[in-house]
Amino acid sequence: MDELRIGSWLVTPSLNSISSGGRTVRLEPKVMGVLLCLAKHPGETLSKEQLFQAVWPNIIVTEDVLRRCIGELRRAFDDDAREPRIIETISKRGYRLVAPVTARSASPAPAESAVNDSIVVLPFVNMSSEAENEYFADGITEEIINALAQIKDLHVVARSSAFSFKGKHIDLRIVGEQLNVRTVLEGSVRRADDRLRITAQLVNSADGYHLWSQRYDREMRDVFATQDEIARSIAQRFKVSFEGREPGLCQRSRTPVHGFRPNPPRSARWRYRLRSMC
Repeated sequence: MDELRIGSWLVTPSLNSISSGGRTVRLEPKVMGVLLCLAKHPGETLSKEQLFQAVWPNIIVTEDVLRRCIGELRRAFDDDAREPRIIETISKRGYRLVAPVTARSASPAPAESAVNDSIVVLPFVNMSSEAENEYFADGITEEIINALAQIKDLHVVARSSAFSFKGKHIDLRIVGEQLNVRTVLEGSVRRADDRLRITAQLVNSADGYHLWSQRYDREMRDVFATQDEIARSIAQRFKVSFEGREPGLCQRSRTPVHGFRPNPPRSARWRYRLRSMC
């Protein structure tokens, strides 16, 4: 079933999820089945028997199972049974969906550059036991955002929007949809004494598959220099070519990136070539 909207919520049956205002909730398959059954008949009262037949065909279940599903839906929607905005209980009859239901309207296709050349850098995860490394992980995320923002015609999601997903485990396809980006960069930071390992993965938000993954091993000498060098290395990994020398991102890293070939000649022009990677 295609996506639909129930009130302000976007319902994605293929992912068993509902989302609104940056918040995403995963539902059990049967709970989603109850919701979809109600959504097919908005404003109508469906008896318990109708719901049983639609969601649990040829299976005998108790009313407690249905009540639990309705309870899960109310918690997910933050709905109140006494003053329902989504699902209303009709005494001795059944349930009905009181929120408006609409098929998700097809929005006009954005410009090609906004679709193809767009990325969000999610906050890198601190995999070390020391809490102080959280600041380093956040810092390197900001440096990568800043480095990528220097690439002409590349649309980079702002830090505040990217960090709204910090600490949340959300399907990257949903992240891409909510932020209208084609790619998602995520990663992790691990530190042991003076050794540092950073892993970065570029993911296609349309299907959730990796486009590339890279590991960077460094020694911690200067925190800011290390953050800057890793950020520029990751930016170069995007198959960027350039014309002339621009400040910051265009300067070569003094430390060669493992497995990365030298930059193309100056005669080439700075350009983001993510399309050729896909």
